[in-house]
Amino acid sequence: VASWGISSSGLVWLGEISQMDGWPSTDVSNFAVLHQLSYRLFPGLDLVGRYEFFDPDIDLTTGAIQRNSLGLDFFPVPGVEVKISYRSSQLDFPDTSPDSESQILSQIHIFL
Repeated sequence: VASWGISSSGLVWLGEISQMDGWPSTDVSNFAVLHQLSYRLFPGLDLVGRYEFFDPDIDLTTGAIQRNSLGLDFFPVPGVEVKISYRSSQLDFPDTSPDSESQILSQIHIFL
């Protein structure tokens, strides 16, 4: 796993590259990439763009999942995060449509 982050003037870029061997079986290796760019609109509200790529067999051509999302992260009080985002997913599985699927997601995270 390699991860990084850079922050300047309200902009934050986070990234991660990871590889896992032996899951779900000993002859399989997985590969994943994540990039996230966020901008602090004002304290407590961030605009967030994200790109995720996951390949369950490291051939980088079949079985891959790609997701792009754009949303807002709201921190109304310390310890509470509300996320609202639009996400588009592209699946490259033999038994699925190659068309992208879109979702509107909302999440609430509570940190104790």
